[in-house]
Amino acid sequence: MQKLWRGEPLHIIVMGSSIDRGSANPRMALYDGPYGTRQRVLKPGESIEIDIPGTDFSLAYVDDPKTGTLIATVDGEERLRVSTNQSFKTADNQELFLENRRGIRNLPYGMHLVHVTADQGAVRLLGIYSYDNRANRKHENVLRGYAVPGEQIQFSAEFHARPIVLVSGGLKFRSTDLYRDRLTFTGTSAGGFEVVGQ
Repeated sequence: MQKLWRGEPLHIIVMGSSIDRGSANPRMALYDGPYGTRQRVLKPGESIEIDIPGTDFSLAYVDDPKTGTLIATVDGEERLRVSTNQSFKTADNQELFLENRRGIRNLPYGMHLVHVTADQGAVRLLGIYSYDNRANRKHENVLRGYAVPGEQIQFSAEFHARPIVLVSGGLKFRSTDLYRDRLTFTGTSAGGFEVVGQ
């Protein structure tokens, strides 16, 4: 399995942009041509995952008659299972295989581990989009402080999802050391931190 947040190629998360120079309103696109040059073809049984913040996610893929089923889990719970070999039929009954998207919605704000697997055939994945769909920050909790490497902080109220953490100075942390109720720091020296979540 490829973990996209560990320095491997970020083909499905580096969205970039493609600007239509002939338009007064440039369009933003994930890819350059039909179905894109930045798609990731997952072989049957192959998986990728990314740790990403948000409340909602959209998975973009290409329908193709030779592909299988896309299975997506979020934080270990299956949230999406969709066949990627379905065609669109035109009024004159022509079969077209197009870009498609499916959403995973209404998660608590914070970090989520999105895991995508190709089952019963390959999957042509175009991207994973992250959204913050909160109307306001009324329920947001922020914790700021100063810590040293090796220090563990306990959150007095557990977050609904793993929170987003910003660090400064020589302070660092591993995503595997971040939980809804605690965080253990690593790094080379003391520094500041900010923990944000719901």
